[in-house]
Amino acid sequence: MRDLPPLVAELERQWAAGQWCGSDDLADGLARFGPAAADATPVLRRFWEQTPHSYERPSYLRALAAIRPGATGAELTESLWDCEEQSRLFAVEHAPDGPELRCRLAELQGSQVESEELWAATARRLVGGNR
Repeated sequence: MRDLPPLVAELERQWAAGQWCGSDDLADGLARFGPAAADATPVLRRFWEQTPHSYERPSYLRALAAIRPGATGAELTESLWDCEEQSRLFAVEHAPDGPELRCRLAELQGSQVESEELWAATARRLVGGNR
């Protein structure tokens, strides 16, 4: 496992250089450190908000949630509408409970374009309530 400071420095370097591809692997590596990687949060959030590669957003979202447990409500709620299924799935499983979540879960549950995996996750959340 790589040490944390070089991972944070590499993420910052990639942001400064505008290197988008591959940063999702770096985000997954940072997530393993949990809250100890808090210094990476601002750059991870910028990557999550601005990456032109939607397929990388699930990794950034998972990393933010691992690094800032309980503090990613806004990102999770927004990700309920993400174009990437893995982002939507993670958000369905982890977004804070409330009216917005319940409404979106009902929409996702009835959508014929969603996968069975996402339907199952929404059903669990609708039945399970708060996490």
